[in-house]
Amino acid sequence: MLSLNDGGEEKKIENEKETFSVSSCYNKDWILLTNEQQKLNTFVCSLCNQIANNAVELHCDEHENEEQAYLVGEECLQMYLKQNNGKCPIRQHDHCEFTKGKIARQQVSDLLVICPRQYDLKKKQSKEGINIGEKEEIENESNCNSTNQCNYKGKIKELKNHLDKSCQLISIQQAISLVKELQLQTVLSFEKLKENSLECKKEIEKLKENDKEKDKQIQQRDKQIDALQHESMKKNEQVIELKKDIQQLKSEIDQIKKQIEFMKINDNEQCKQITKLNVDILFSKKILSICIMQQVCFLFFLYLYNKKKKPINDNNQNNIITEFEQVQKEIKIKNDEINKIEANNEDKKEDNNDNQLSQHSIFKFDLFRSSSKLINTLTGHTGCVYSIDYAAFNDSQLICSGSSDKTVRVWDVDKNKQILLFSGHLDYVHCVKFSQYHYHHHRCNVICSSSRDKTIRFWDVKDNRQFQKFNEHTNCVIGIEFSSFHGGRYLCSGSWDKTICLWDVETFKSLHVFNEHTDNVWCVDISPLQSNNNCKSNNIGVIGGNGYTICSGSSDKTIRMWDIETTKQLIVFNGHESTVSSVKYGSNELGNTLLSGSFDKSMRLWDIRSGQQIQVFNGHVHWIYEDNTIRFWDIRSNKNELYVIKGDKKGDNGISCIKFVSLKKKEKNNENINNDCSVHLCYGSNNGFIRIFVYVHTQNQYKGKLKSILFCVQKVFQSNEIFHTFTKFLPLISFTKFSFILKKNQI
Repeated sequence: MLSLNDGGEEKKIENEKETFSVSSCYNKDWILLTNEQQKLNTFVCSLCNQIANNAVELHCDEHENEEQAYLVGEECLQMYLKQNNGKCPIRQHDHCEFTKGKIARQQVSDLLVICPRQYDLKKKQSKEGINIGEKEEIENESNCNSTNQCNYKGKIKELKNHLDKSCQLISIQQAISLVKELQLQTVLSFEKLKENSLECKKEIEKLKENDKEKDKQIQQRDKQIDALQHESMKKNEQVIELKKDIQQLKSEIDQIKKQIEFMKINDNEQCKQITKLNVDILFSKKILSICIMQQVCFLFFLYLYNKKKKPINDNNQNNIITEFEQVQKEIKIKNDEINKIEANNEDKKEDNNDNQLSQHSIFKFDLFRSSSKLINTLTGHTGCVYSIDYAAFNDSQLICSGSSDKTVRVWDVDKNKQILLFSGHLDYVHCVKFSQYHYHHHRCNVICSSSRDKTIRFWDVKDNRQFQKFNEHTNCVIGIEFSSFHGGRYLCSGSWDKTICLWDVETFKSLHVFNEHTDNVWCVDISPLQSNNNCKSNNIGVIGGNGYTICSGSSDKTIRMWDIETTKQLIVFNGHESTVSSVKYGSNELGNTLLSGSFDKSMRLWDIRSGQQIQVFNGHVHWIYEDNTIRFWDIRSNKNELYVIKGDKKGDNGISCIKFVSLKKKEKNNENINNDCSVHLCYGSNNGFIRIFVYVHTQNQYKGKLKSILFCVQKVFQSNEIFHTFTKFLPLISFTKFSFILKKNQI
């Protein structure tokens, strides 16, 4: 709208007066555009001859009788009085009196006008004497503003609101301020350009100096490159020599492998020899049993014959008993011979380290599968049983359990009842363990428990109280495990704060924190006791677990292994597709292996030496333990599933934990039964029940069956004397042998 070329133009703009002002009188020509001349005559200022703004009327006594009313703009009057020492503008007398013309002010404010900025724009464009260049500039500016013309038409009293809020044109004062800002910016930019030019000159000089220094550096580096090339030639020669050494080592390794294969073949031959010896032993046992039982049956039938043919007297009975005693001695001699053969066989088994799983163990599992049964259910928990542990203290056999009902409970196995309840935890109890360290070193029975309340607590069974607490974890503590070395002095814990902590339960201090997992830690385990462990004690704060490791499973789908002595991460096992919920080191028979269970419904066997997965066991239809089954696999027979124990669908609602224990059965006089070796399987359920399965292989089982057969024999011969005579020799006779004799003699 305005030309902003130079300072003269700026002065010209400053001399121009705006058509509209809040306090000054209004331009008559501007108002005449929308109003009639006659209507405006009464509002003309007597001083400036424009339309009076904020009109006042003069009421001086000196010209009170004059017919004409004098109307003056308020700002014009104040300026005049100030310049003329307060004299009246009409008669030049002192003490000019005036009042506000309220009616005139109202009528003036109601006059219709167009936008004053639009008027100023047209007025400037219509001026005479405009330069050609300025005229072109104005035309260009008017063309630019053609789309932004102001078409306002309204009352004067509404004009200020329009100018402040909705008018798209700028005022003269705004144009002046813009010109000043542009000039200031040009001056500042010019000064900056000068400064930048000086700085550029300085930088150019510095760059020249740097170029010289870089040239020197390039020359030095060229020399270094030459030296490195010479060294690389030497190293290449060394690499060639190392490759030759590696080839020699490979050939030696191949020879060692062949030797190992040869040793394996020899071991297999030894295994075959052992199996042959077992077969020979069984065959010799059978032959011996047949011989013995033939003698027994012969004497037995001789006794029957004498009873029928001759009256029984004390001498005959004594002779028969004497003959039985001789047979008994022969049986003992034969049994001693068999025991010697078995001892030699066991020595050969110990020498064969590669064949760790014997036929005897398979036979036990087959018997467990065929004769296991549920013998007891422990009730008391009101939530899911997450963990079970077993310990035998003195004459007591105890089971402890942790549950989502926030309690730790202790059960007497012999009495089949709950004896203690610890309720100090504030949230789910996820894991419980008996502390062997406190029992052997302090002669007290202690249970350690971990919970979602972020704590690990220690409970004294005898005093029925909590005596220690670890609370350094910042989230749920899920799994705990005591060390296999130093009598269980160290405790390992895994938490949802993504860390594994190692604790000293003697000093109750934290020794180290393993924090390489990227998600919740669910389970931990410590490698089993080593046969060459000679460490008896260690200083407080020193771990001393040389050769032992910790493994852990996490929601980051990995299993990680750490060296306890160096606290360094050794291996990361990858393969599971979901959270790893349980991990366990292989026993001595399965050394250098690791077993894991996951929410991906699989169990996996890992080789620690290679860090690779060996086998995957699939069969569970839900999370491990959550599909209400316990499953058995043979890891040697191509991953075949051997057996499945199914929980009670309604009563259990899922199996949450398992524990194999070896319990001793007691008679009423609390004396252990000899040779009563029983295997118990305990499991906890989601509904709070603890169920116990048992398989017992004892001589008493067969004695009971033998007594039943003897009862049948007694019925056949109708003689109590025969029965009492035979029962005297029951410890020498097994059920299977006797039944064989009965079948052979068709009795």
